[in-house]
Amino acid sequence: LAQLDGMLELRDIRYARVSTPDGMDLLRGTEAPPETLLIQNYPLIFHGLERSERIGTLTIALDQAALHARL
Repeated sequence: LAQLDGMLELRDIRYARVSTPDGMDLLRGTEAPPETLLIQNYPLIFHGLERSERIGTLTIALDQAALHARL
């Protein structure tokens, strides 16, 4: 959870979420209407000695208005 909290310190990040295949959902930050956000999903993959396994998804949402205001 500390890593998700740390991501919120980055400029324009609205929320960070980790979701796992077994239904665990960890969210830090504040959700907003999807049309106001730029949302990116990143697979979290564990690489073992004999196999790789997807253990979850990291979702990062940026506030589009704040991002465009800086550009």
